[in-house]
Amino acid sequence: KQKQEQKQTLQQYFNSQQEELEIKTQEINKVSAKMNQVKSELDDMNDVIHREREDLMDRIRELTREIRMKHLIID
Repeated sequence: KQKQEQKQTLQQYFNSQQEELEIKTQEINKVSAKMNQVKSELDDMNDVIHREREDLMDRIRELTREIRMKHLIID
Protein backbone atom coordinates (compact mmCIF):
# COMPACT_ATOMS: atom_id res chain seq x y z
CA LYS A 1 0.00 0.00 0.00
CA GLN A 2 2.85 2.36 0.84
CA LYS A 3 4.56 1.60 -2.47
CA GLN A 4 1.32 2.24 -4.29
CA GLU A 5 0.92 5.62 -2.56
CA GLN A 6 4.53 6.46 -3.36
CA LYS A 7 4.00 5.50 -6.97
CA GLN A 8 0.88 7.65 -7.13
CA THR A 9 2.71 10.60 -5.59
CA LEU A 10 5.55 10.22 -8.08
CA GLN A 11 3.08 10.04 -10.95
CA GLN A 12 1.38 13.22 -9.81
CA TYR A 13 4.76 14.91 -9.42
CA PHE A 14 5.82 13.73 -12.87
CA ASN A 15 2.53 14.89 -14.41
CA SER A 16 2.81 18.30 -12.77
CA GLN A 17 6.42 18.61 -13.94
CA GLN A 18 5.40 17.57 -17.45
CA GLU A 19 2.54 20.09 -17.47
CA GLU A 20 4.86 22.81 -16.22
CA LEU A 21 7.34 21.96 -18.95
CA GLU A 22 4.62 22.12 -21.60
CA ILE A 23 3.37 25.48 -20.33
CA LYS A 24 6.87 26.94 -20.22
CA THR A 25 7.61 25.59 -23.69
CA GLN A 26 4.47 27.29 -24.99
CA GLU A 27 5.51 30.54 -23.32
CA ILE A 28 8.98 30.30 -24.84
CA ASN A 29 7.45 29.73 -28.27
CA LYS A 30 5.18 32.76 -27.87
CA VAL A 31 8.04 34.98 -26.75
CA SER A 32 10.23 33.69 -29.56
CA ALA A 33 7.54 34.42 -32.15
CA LYS A 34 7.05 37.92 -30.74
CA MET A 35 10.81 38.50 -30.79
CA ASN A 36 11.00 37.42 -34.43
CA GLN A 37 8.13 39.74 -35.30
CA VAL A 38 9.81 42.67 -33.56
CA LYS A 39 13.12 41.87 -35.27
CA SER A 40 11.36 41.85 -38.63
CA GLU A 41 9.68 45.18 -37.90
CA LEU A 42 13.01 46.64 -36.83
CA ASP A 43 14.66 45.44 -40.04
CA ASP A 44 11.83 46.99 -42.07
CA MET A 45 12.20 50.28 -40.22
CA ASN A 46 15.96 50.26 -40.79
CA ASP A 47 15.38 49.70 -44.50
CA VAL A 48 12.95 52.63 -44.64
CA ILE A 49 15.38 54.88 -42.75
CA HIS A 50 18.22 53.87 -45.05
CA ARG A 51 16.15 54.65 -48.17
CA GLU A 52 15.06 58.01 -46.76
CA ARG A 53 18.65 58.86 -45.88
CA GLU A 54 19.78 58.01 -49.41
CA ASP A 55 16.96 60.12 -50.87
CA LEU A 56 17.95 63.05 -48.67
CA MET A 57 21.60 62.70 -49.63
CA ASP A 58 20.64 62.67 -53.31
CA ARG A 59 18.57 65.81 -52.78
CA ILE A 60 21.47 67.52 -50.98
CA ARG A 61 23.82 66.67 -53.85
CA GLU A 62 21.33 67.98 -56.37
CA LEU A 63 20.84 71.24 -54.48
CA THR A 64 24.59 71.63 -54.04
CA ARG A 65 25.05 71.32 -57.83
CA GLU A 66 22.34 73.90 -58.41
CA ILE A 67 23.96 76.33 -55.96
CA ARG A 68 27.36 75.87 -57.62
CA MET A 69 25.84 76.49 -61.04
CA LYS A 70 24.07 79.65 -59.82
CA HIS A 71 27.30 80.89 -58.25
CA LEU A 72 29.08 80.31 -61.57
CA ILE A 73 26.38 82.23 -63.40
CA ILE A 74 26.55 85.09 -60.88
CA ASP A 75 30.35 85.25 -61.14
